[in-house]
Amino acid sequence: MVINLLPQLSAEELKFLKKRKFLELSSIVLLVTAIVLVLCAFGYLALLSNEALLVDKKIAEAEAKVNQLAGRESLLRGFKLKMEFLTQILGKRPQFPSVLEKLYSLLPPGVSFSEVTLETKEITISGVAVSSFELGDFIGRFNDLKSLSEKEVEKVTLTSAVKDKTGVYRFSIKITLKETV
Repeated sequence: MVINLLPQLSAEELKFLKKRKFLELSSIVLLVTAIVLVLCAFGYLALLSNEALLVDKKIAEAEAKVNQLAGRESLLRGFKLKMEFLTQILGKRPQFPSVLEKLYSLLPPGVSFSEVTLETKEITISGVAVSSFELGDFIGRFNDLKSLSEKEVEKVTLTSAVKDKTGVYRFSIKITLKETV
C-alpha cells in the first residue's frame, strides 16, 4: 500500500497544470518553429544575395564584351564605308586590263611593247617593230577593231615612229580612254 501524505490537488488545479504544461510545450514548439523559419528566411536572403552578385558579375562581363565589340563595330563600319567608297572609285576607273588585253591580241609578229604607262585616262605604249610594214600592220589592225574604239577608247595618237641605227622602228602610241560612269 502507498500512503500519500501530500495534500491532494483538486481537479481544477490539475486541469490548470495540464493547460500550463500544454501552453509551455506549445510555446516552445512555436518558438523553435519561428527560429527555424527566421533562419530559413535569412538563408534564402543570403542565397538570393549570392545569386544577385553572380548576376551582377555576368552583367559586368557582358557589358565589357559589348564595349569591346562596340570598338570593333565602329572599325567595321569604317571599313564598310571605305569599301563602298573604293567600290565607287573602282567602278569609275578606266578598264585598263581589257584595253591592254585587246592591244596585245592585235600585235603582229615582229612588233612588241617595251613599255606601257598607265595614267588616269591615258595609256602610253612604247615599242619596237622589225620593219615599217609590221608597224603599219599593227596600226591597221588597231583601226579595224571597232569594238575597242567605240566602247573604251576615245582617241589614238601615234606620237613617234623612228628608225634607229640597227634598222628597228621605235614607236610610241598615246591612247586616250573614255571615262566610264
